[in-house]
Amino acid sequence: MVLNYIEDMELNNFFGHENLAGQDTAKRGEALGYICLKDFGNFFAEGIGENNFQGFLDSSFN
Repeated sequence: MVLNYIEDMELNNFFGHENLAGQDTAKRGEALGYICLKDFGNFFAEGIGENNFQGFLDSSFN
């Protein structure tokens, strides 16, 4: 997934977390058949690791 995204950025001359179609990491993962859901015990978060963790830090749960 990552290597494909790096190649896409190089071929299309852009750099960012979202591709030119507006898909973030979670949406690109879902398009490839990955389930992007994290169980934190008392709540679930959709997305990819670093974004889930930052969301947890910014939440009222800490």
